[in-house]
Amino acid sequence: MEYNDQNNETELNNIIDESLYYRTFFGKSADYYEKIYKRLLAGESIIFNPYAFLFSIFWLAYRKMYIELIILVLGIGFLNNFILFVLGIYTYKATLFTGIILTSCYGNVFYMKKAQRTVKRAKEMYVSTEAQLDNIEQEGGVSLVGPAVVAFAVFVLTIGIYAFTNYMKSLYF
Repeated sequence: MEYNDQNNETELNNIIDESLYYRTFFGKSADYYEKIYKRLLAGESIIFNPYAFLFSIFWLAYRKMYIELIILVLGIGFLNNFILFVLGIYTYKATLFTGIILTSCYGNVFYMKKAQRTVKRAKEMYVSTEAQLDNIEQEGGVSLVGPAVVAFAVFVLTIGIYAFTNYMKSLYF
């Protein structure tokens, strides 16, 4: 009996179309991101995302791209400090805009790479298609908690920078 169940499961795994995994990862926006995925497979490397342009780091957190978010913030911070210390120019607006442009032009690429990693990892970790899809659904989709955490972090950093700036001014005047 188990042998037949295993054969049926193997046959089911072979029948399931690869797009089911990605549609599960993309969630409610599956139609949109499936088109983007096909464009990337066709060779396009830059696909503008208006939501990533408008919401940048919040969009990354909403799409559960936390590693990409951290790399972007650290990269922009490093670039800003490099320009400040090497050239003596404080260019936070230019580096912020650079981050927004990078996110809006390459956000879809990052998201597709994350989808590919998630699908591959789920297939390697789980034998049953049901467990694979459950894992992909959990790892993909969207999160409202992520943008809330980012908003709180931005708020705390803004208050901290403001307080530090006022403290430093009080030392010199």
